[in-house]
Amino acid sequence: MRLPSFGAAVVGALVLSVPAPAVAQGSFCVAAVGCQFDRWSVADLEQLDCGQLWRARNMFYKANGYCFSTPRAIRAFGNEGCMFDNLTGVPLTPVERANVALVQRVERAFACPR
Repeated sequence: MRLPSFGAAVVGALVLSVPAPAVAQGSFCVAAVGCQFDRWSVADLEQLDCGQLWRARNMFYKANGYCFSTPRAIRAFGNEGCMFDNLTGVPLTPVERANVALVQRVERAFACPR
């Protein structure tokens, strides 16, 4: 599914729409990219800036119960209802794992800060 392209402010607002943390496999969409269970593309991800890529990547972890440890991520996502302290233990679907890897690849190409 491809969503219509919106301005950066709307993209940021959509990426901020975090599902309830206690709901496993919560769903979310990122404007110009697609929804959580869609296969994302590099071309679509290249429309986002580093901050939006960071938020999109971490949305997968938030939606699946990850307990964030950095102050930035805790401020952005919180830890209410989290269940997993280790990223490798977060139960992502194969499509979600592929999307996270793709986001990381674009973040590296953009030389985004870690």
